[in-house]
Amino acid sequence: MVASEQIYAFEHLPAGKPRWAIVLCHACAEEKHWSHRVYVDFGRQLAAAGGAVLRIDFRGEGESGGEFEQASVTSRVADVLAGVSYLHSTLPDSPLLLIGHRAGSVVAALAAATIGPQLAGLVLWDPVYDGRDYLMQVLRQHLATQMTLTGRVAHTREELFSQMEAGGQVVLEGYGFGGNFFRELVTSQWVRDPAVFTRPVLIAEIAVGAAPKVSSRLAALAAQHRNLTATVVREPAFWRETRDFHRSAPQLFATTQQWLASL
Repeated sequence: MVASEQIYAFEHLPAGKPRWAIVLCHACAEEKHWSHRVYVDFGRQLAAAGGAVLRIDFRGEGESGGEFEQASVTSRVADVLAGVSYLHSTLPDSPLLLIGHRAGSVVAALAAATIGPQLAGLVLWDPVYDGRDYLMQVLRQHLATQMTLTGRVAHTREELFSQMEAGGQVVLEGYGFGGNFFRELVTSQWVRDPAVFTRPVLIAEIAVGAAPKVSSRLAALAAQHRNLTATVVREPAFWRETRDFHRSAPQLFATTQQWLASL
């Protein structure tokens, strides 16, 4: 329970003493929905390799209490810290780590900055560096769906973004975006917070193509922080609605497990 609201969590445990104890911070809204099976598979694979994974649903999403429209970045960070407290109490001798995916990377990074030396490491999968850019991507997906279904677009991305910026709400695939979540996401400066990078950090961008390269943004971060391992892996965008249903992300999993083993 956090703020009298129930948080749903599922724990993947190994047969013996866990090598790591990990809180997985999921992507947002429909991206979480499409990623769910990949998260489950990762939890199972890591448990088989000797790790423990706690998959939590942030309040307002999944099976947890609360409404999406009332949740914020701050409430999501509080949910992560509750998960951290639980793992620390049940697995006190296992190194504690956070993994964040997409918008969940913002939450994981902000939580990491508050935890301190108790946290052994941080993993960010295809992170959101800029909240505005991320929301414009979400809006582009929404408008593409709208065009497919109705043959027309009622409002441009810029108009919808301005509506949220003015304090309004925009419903995207059934989720009401706006309010504190919008404001905190677009103003997040986790990439400039040195407290995020005081422990080992892995940032794995996900790309397609024969020879993908890390983005200029990630390359610049890696040049600033010696604790940061920057890489890019070839995987389909499993968090988006496609014709294929993705059950696993083998290259991403292998990269993450290799980095964990190196700690």
